[in-house]
Amino acid sequence: MIFSIYDFEIEIPEDWSVEISKPTNYEVGRILLNAPNKLAIAIIWDSLSRFKDEFPTAKDFFNYQVEHIKGNRHVRSVDVQPFEYRGSEGHSCDFHRIHYISKARFTREHHHIIVGLGVYCEKTNRFFVVFAEYSGEKSKDYDEVAKQVIQSFRCRCDRAKVPRNTPAST
Repeated sequence: MIFSIYDFEIEIPEDWSVEISKPTNYEVGRILLNAPNKLAIAIIWDSLSRFKDEFPTAKDFFNYQVEHIKGNRHVRSVDVQPFEYRGSEGHSCDFHRIHYISKARFTREHHHIIVGLGVYCEKTNRFFVVFAEYSGEKSKDYDEVAKQVIQSFRCRCDRAKVPRNTPAST
């Protein structure tokens, strides 16, 4: 089933539920897609103007996030696997899977998985982050579904009927 709102869409199985956080609107928001097996995929968007100066591309944003993870003193290793994304043409995009292992003193190792997609939309001045985060123990159950659902995300700014005001133009 295709879930579509605010000029973007994503394909999810029919038995999934959708939570729209308050306050969510065209410019800023958060949606949670929940699978019956407890996998959750979040879609977060905000003003592109807030990110573009520091992170000129979606890849720059995610490289910063990876470096932040690596900087945690409890993180033992980080592996980034890029995925191909044939989504929103004319948009800066980055799609990948991050697997990192953490171990605090006197605890066991924890495996963490993040499957994430970043999309910059210049036309609507929005930055989308679509991601799932789960433990490595759930990897075999969640990896393929998370990748498939996230990969179906599409910015549909081609449908935008009214030009959006950007902070620079107001």
